[in-house]
Amino acid sequence: MHCTGKIFDRCYRAAKCVTGNRHDADEAIEKVFVRVFEGQPPRVFRENPKAYLCKAAMNEARNRGLRKLKKLMTTPGGTR
Repeated sequence: MHCTGKIFDRCYRAAKCVTGNRHDADEAIEKVFVRVFEGQPPRVFRENPKAYLCKAAMNEARNRGLRKLKKLMTTPGGTR
């Protein structure tokens, strides 16, 4: 497996662990990789891309979960 594939797999597993499902993990990984590869990567990415991508994927996955929870808590009929 290519190095990029190994990094992707590791980040995907981390995101899936945080989200608990494939769909949200896919969305989180896609957002992180697009953000990094379309823009100018931060210095920390250039120093350690694997660590940066995995941490960014976990953060994005966590943020997705928090946004879903907030939406559920603020919608009528949602748990308060």
